[in-house]
Amino acid sequence: MADYLAIGHNFGDFESAKQLAAGYAWKGAGTPESARERVEQFIDALTQLRDAFASGGEAFLGTEFDWVRQLQSIDVDT
Repeated sequence: MADYLAIGHNFGDFESAKQLAAGYAWKGAGTPESARERVEQFIDALTQLRDAFASGGEAFLGTEFDWVRQLQSIDVDT
């Protein structure tokens, strides 16, 4: 969807309209600071966060299940 930010048309045929369209296209996807690049950076950051939480969650669950096994192995009658 972010690729559509680089399409700057429908501003008209006047020279000023063409310049305006070029400016929007450049801001949309023409620089490292463009909207498209920022969206890609956010996607990368969120993917990394998701992976970090997923791996941390697996470690937490593994530890929690170890505790459950240890508690279940205790003989409560003694």
